[in-house]
Amino acid sequence: MKDAINKSGIKGVLTFDPDVIKTIAAIASLEIEGIYAISGGIFDGIAQKLSNKHLYKGIKVEIGSEEVSISLYLIVEYNHSIPDIYHNLKSNLQQSLEFMTGLKVQEVNVRIDGLKIYDDKEKEKEVTY
Repeated sequence: MKDAINKSGIKGVLTFDPDVIKTIAAIASLEIEGIYAISGGIFDGIAQKLSNKHLYKGIKVEIGSEEVSISLYLIVEYNHSIPDIYHNLKSNLQQSLEFMTGLKVQEVNVRIDGLKIYDDKEKEKEVTY
């Protein structure tokens, strides 16, 4: 972020490690109804639910001085409107990131890597296309 001068006249710079932005984005994403998991991205189709170590593989960030761009790789639940999921996701990411960091969300790109489908017996099975 740009240099900030508070009322006491002290100068300073506030920066964020990319993993901080990714963590906020992951939590905000998993709050959205219809998002099952953050996937490992294009080269890793295995869904990672809450493990921070692997969670970051499905989130890419570009941090500027006052803005952030995010790309996410997601697995969504079958029978949910993907455009609605995307709209809700953008809104939640913007609210969470701007509140917690002050950075403006410039861009949100989403790739749907798979669908979570439940069969007649309510057993889970993942189908990735």
